[in-house]
Amino acid sequence: MAKPALPQQCIYAIRCFDGRHYVGSTIRRNERWARHKSDLACGRHENLKLLRAWQKHGADAFEFVVLEEVHDRSVLVAREQHWMDLTECVSKGFNMKPKAENFFGYKHTAETRAKYSASKMGNKSRTGMTNSPEARAKMSAAMKGRVFSAATLERMSAAAKGHKRWVGKRHRAESIAKMSAAKMGSVPVVYERTPEHRAALSKHMSKINTGAGNPNVKITEADVLVIRKRSAEGEKRVSIASDYGISAQAISRIARRTAWASVA
Repeated sequence: MAKPALPQQCIYAIRCFDGRHYVGSTIRRNERWARHKSDLACGRHENLKLLRAWQKHGADAFEFVVLEEVHDRSVLVAREQHWMDLTECVSKGFNMKPKAENFFGYKHTAETRAKYSASKMGNKSRTGMTNSPEARAKMSAAMKGRVFSAATLERMSAAAKGHKRWVGKRHRAESIAKMSAAKMGSVPVVYERTPEHRAALSKHMSKINTGAGNPNVKITEADVLVIRKRSAEGEKRVSIASDYGISAQAISRIARRTAWASVA
């Protein structure tokens, strides 16, 4: 049986273990609590009283409580004010404004929108901007010879582990479509080796991976001649192998010249 849907339009409280409250109202309960937790965890919450308490006591000291379900949005602010007065959340809690308010349905004036648009013009975030050669040279010189402390390196390593920024996240459908479109028509580069290149590569690999060229080899060419002689005289290969610290199968391959074939 499906669980009943939680109330979304409500008056809520963020309650600390010491009895203090932050009272608010929302039309999207789950999103509002998630936003509060995200802003508090990142240290960017607009309510400094609540933020400092969160940083002092930790997330486990707080809980999200629905105080009242409100079905009529027009009375949402009034009911919020009622609960603010009842819990004394301004004088004894975390709320910083004495009056409840919200901006549901509020529209900025054309003048305000124009000012906001003008403030964003000029690409102030530097997206897509390129530093001048002189600026790049200065930044390069400032970074040269910089040595991070062991503690800093440890923090950087811990922050990078696990790719936390994308754990459990997925690209939006629009992003996936853009990436797919960007890849369309692209042809992967395939490098075709020439016969001369392949022959040279084969010759090189045969030198470093077989016989004395193998870095893991345990015997010498002189040992190979002795092994073949002892094997030809009928000595057991297990006995020979124990003398050189290799397997009986390796002795067999040496005797049959499937290994160390270059040694006459």
